[in-house]
Amino acid sequence: MKRLLLLFILSIPLLSSAQKWVKNFNFVDQSSCGLLKVGKDNKIGYADINGNIVIPLVYDDGLAFSEGFTAVRKGNSWIFLDSTGKQIFDSRYEDAQNFHNGVAAVMKNDRYGYIDITGKVMIDFQFYNAHNFSEGLAPVSNGKNLWG
Repeated sequence: MKRLLLLFILSIPLLSSAQKWVKNFNFVDQSSCGLLKVGKDNKIGYADINGNIVIPLVYDDGLAFSEGFTAVRKGNSWIFLDSTGKQIFDSRYEDAQNFHNGVAAVMKNDRYGYIDITGKVMIDFQFYNAHNFSEGLAPVSNGKNLWG
């Protein structure tokens, strides 16, 4: 019991100092792939677990990292970044979801389709709505709001 109490007392300074950098942001999301989505003054960026900015806060919106990549929005366009902040391919989209099972749902010309991590279209842009793949399947809807 004394060991647990001593361990707890010794860990308090570590916990409080690790949390100080959080106050530099309006919000801090959970860590995913070693990076946290952070926000300040209506801009999004990404920091490591020590609070060091890895990807500058220049984006209007962003998703948590998944499978080593994230989607971020600047203006009306979504792009995909790797964990260093480098854009992984040139395509831009009207909407985007994160990669799951190696593919991501993205919107172009008001229709959703699916791309792989190289940006190659895996399933044509034909759906009115789409969600992430899981176990080889993804829910999609048509123009009559029917899902399959």
